Amino acid sequence: MLEVIGQPGCEPFVVAILLMLALLMIEVLSAALGLGVSEAVEHLLPDALVDPAVEADVAPNNLGRALGWLHIGKVPLLMILVCFLTSFGLVGWVGQSLMHGISGYLLPPGLASPLAFLASLPPTRWAAGILVRLMPKDETSAVSLAGFIGATARVSLGDATIDRPAGAVLSDRHGQRHNIRVIPDVSGDTLSQGEHVLLVAQVKGALFRAIPVPNSALIDKE
Repeated sequence: MLEVIGQPGCEPFVVAILLMLALLMIEVLSAALGLGVSEAVEHLLPDALVDPAVEADVAPNNLGRALGWLHIGKVPLLMILVCFLTSFGLVGWVGQSLMHGISGYLLPPGLASPLAFLASLPPTRWAAGILVRLMPKDETSAVSLAGFIGATARVSLGDATIDRPAGAVLSDRHGQRHNIRVIPDVSGDTLSQGEHVLLVAQVKGALFRAIPVPNSALIDKE
């Protein structure tokens, strides 16, 4: 199997494995240093793809169903990418090795890559499903999210303005951490990164209006 690694037909799969290792290192380092890389990436996605609570407000589409099938929104996006790149790289490498062993030739990358892409989706979903079961569960129902009103959170990613939400983190009464998004309650105000805020209203899903905490004694322990 190793003799086919350097051949042109395996280049996409070698690149996938190398990229997977790079993303895995980024995820581990970001978690260790508290950089919030996964959170930053997830904020690039539409709300309905990262927050199941807003799915009812968004018309379903094939892309949304496909991403939901892969558990996107339940597992950090970088970990989903790690699972996919691992599956894609291994499926392609093994497939090309079998083809080489049977015929002595490799499939051209333009044919091998789409086949490996399709074949890698089920194992990606399977691996992501395992991560879903292993990871701490976030509260996602509209009722439990509405219960966050009156709680305090810390702005963890960017500065929030009325038209640009920022990521925030809060801890519930059980000590479970939740990633939410906040905008200032007053137009023209800014909620700065690192600032503690008081959630005063739910806009939709995990998006809340917030104000600066008026008294440090109100800050919930994270």
